[in-house]
Amino acid sequence: MENLVNIGTIVGTHHLRGSVKITSIFENIELIENERVLLEKNDKKKLLVVKNVKRLNDKKAILDFEGIENIDAAKELNGYKVKIRRDLLPERNEDDFYVKDLFGIEVFSENEKIGEIIDVMETAAHNILIIEDINTKKDMESISLSRTESFKGKVRENINEKNRADNQNIKIKNIENKGFGKILWPVKYGKITSKFGNRNHPVLKSVKFHRGVDIAVSVGTPVYSGIKGRVTFAGRKGNYGNLVEIEGNNGIKVRYAHLNSVDVVTGQKVSDGEKVAETGNTGMSTGPHLHYEIIIDENPVNPLDFAHD
Repeated sequence: MENLVNIGTIVGTHHLRGSVKITSIFENIELIENERVLLEKNDKKKLLVVKNVKRLNDKKAILDFEGIENIDAAKELNGYKVKIRRDLLPERNEDDFYVKDLFGIEVFSENEKIGEIIDVMETAAHNILIIEDINTKKDMESISLSRTESFKGKVRENINEKNRADNQNIKIKNIENKGFGKILWPVKYGKITSKFGNRNHPVLKSVKFHRGVDIAVSVGTPVYSGIKGRVTFAGRKGNYGNLVEIEGNNGIKVRYAHLNSVDVVTGQKVSDGEKVAETGNTGMSTGPHLHYEIIIDENPVNPLDFAHD
């Protein structure tokens, strides 16, 4: 799941007991104490629990992780980015924005699109926007991020437009799948945080294919079957965590993953709209959400292609 926010980078160790230093301008870094965070460096990932946080100044803090008990283990974390669940962030003022909100925003020069923002680099003086050229797919000349009121207003306008298209709040919907009847939306509310298909990872700079959509919801949210059919899988399945798969009479399948609990068993017949599970945070997941797939002829399709109010 990609609903994460980068709050800083580990830049060194602190004393011999396994503490690390992090550069971070996140004002509320104390909020991550006792929380699980994702550490990323190139293609390496680690999930650790923060057991103590100490702010040194407005740009640096000391972190202690569970399981990191000496300086040698702490040295292995140098250079890792620290990412947290977005729901841990405090509410923003209307004119404020988080760095992650900038990713994917189009950049124009004299009304001509020249690229998209793919990353933000922090320096002592200011932040630098990293722009990817739309033609070469390589980083362009970076642009200094000036926090003027006019800039913030334009960013807010672009973020709102991007959110309306990508991260809209979804209430229960029906999906008219041509030739496959009606498919109910699996939850009554939730925010789409990751879309279907290929996407450029803003840090790894590599393309990943996402077989479904991710819907941010709290743990324990009821999940309803979108179709009438038979449960073909109910249980633990690798990175999916707890998974329910249902196949309809016409061969269409729906999958619901990262579940906290499963209410059905393999082979059971279910009706459309019947509760089959509750959402959770199991498997390869960095925060509570529902991963939702639709599969036709063994090929994943985009659930949002057929969504309507």
